[in-house]
Amino acid sequence: MNKFVLDINDALEQSARAGAKGKAPMKASGQQLYAEIKKSSKYASQADLCRNSPHGYPFQVRIVDDEDGYVVKGGVGGQYRIADVNLYVMQDGKKIGLH
Repeated sequence: MNKFVLDINDALEQSARAGAKGKAPMKASGQQLYAEIKKSSKYASQADLCRNSPHGYPFQVRIVDDEDGYVVKGGVGGQYRIADVNLYVMQDGKKIGLH
């Protein structure tokens, strides 16, 4: 399995443990994963296409195992490598960068 694939069950378990320790647990709802194409990417020209399409910009993505390395699925191009995009979580209209 690709190292970029997230196991939501593990994340929710960790959240539940954090909640049991008095820390604020992670919420499964209310957050969405988005991407912006890096200006340095060979796909940079697709950013304008996304802005002028129903995908919008930044565009919503999901992470899926891909043997060719195109694990980021979404946007006009349909698939990107992690190296080609900046990933964000959108929560309450705010962009939270994943670095």
